[in-house]
Amino acid sequence: MPKKTSKTEVRRLLRSIETVLMRRDCGSQALWHILTALRGPDTAAYSKGKENTIAVRRAAFPRIGTKSTYANGAAFVLDGWATPLARKDLLEIPHFGYHTDAAANALRNLAAKGRLWA
Repeated sequence: MPKKTSKTEVRRLLRSIETVLMRRDCGSQALWHILTALRGPDTAAYSKGKENTIAVRRAAFPRIGTKSTYANGAAFVLDGWATPLARKDLLEIPHFGYHTDAAANALRNLAAKGRLWA
C-alpha cells in the first residue's frame, strides 16, 4: 500500500508548480510543455501518442523508468522496451506533437551541462 500523502503536501507541490508557471520565462515554458506531454492524446492516433508520452515520462522521471514499467497507472515502458526521446510521426495530432517536441527539447536542455537555457 502506498504511503499516505496529506492534502496540504499536495497543495504545496501544486503551488510550487504554479509559482514556476507564473514566471513566464524559459523554465516555466519548458515545465508547461513537459507537463502537457506527460498525458498522451485520446485520439485515433493513440499508439503514436503513447510512444511519445512514454519517452517524455522516462526522460522527465528517469528513476521511475528504471525501477518500474508502470507508476500511478502510467506506463513507463512500451511492449517491454524503453522508447527513446524522439518524435514519432505525429502529423495526425499536431497540437500534441507541438508540446511533445517542445518537451523533448526542454528535457534535452535539462540533461545538457550548464545552468542557463539554450
